[in-house]
Amino acid sequence: MEYLTFSGTVIKGSGLGAKELVATANLKPEIAPSQLKAGVYAAFVEFNNNWYHSALFFGHRKSVDKKNALELHLINQDFDLYNVLLKVVVLSKIRDVEHFLDLQSLRNQIKLDLLEAEKICCQNLKILSDLT
Repeated sequence: MEYLTFSGTVIKGSGLGAKELVATANLKPEIAPSQLKAGVYAAFVEFNNNWYHSALFFGHRKSVDKKNALELHLINQDFDLYNVLLKVVVLSKIRDVEHFLDLQSLRNQIKLDLLEAEKICCQNLKILSDLT
């Protein structure tokens, strides 16, 4: 099975994720492949020859700053990734982009998204051997 893959260098974000939600590695939205549609996805991320489980957000941040974003949260990891080149393998879409009325509602949904992303990553561990 073919998976959508792309690479990009982490750039500085607004810092809102780390302060109020979950820390994310931000990539320039323009590097997203044209096949990647707005939404939240489960993905594998590689750097330093290691693969990590992640949740990927791509699209218009309707609930926060109204800007387009391409960002990843590496599940259960805490790395300083600024200026690091990441390879991303998109596994499957979890949901479409939604608008949340407040940050607490968004936080609650992110927790659910991370659980679902982790589940999808765990179900797809066998593809990592094809990627290395």
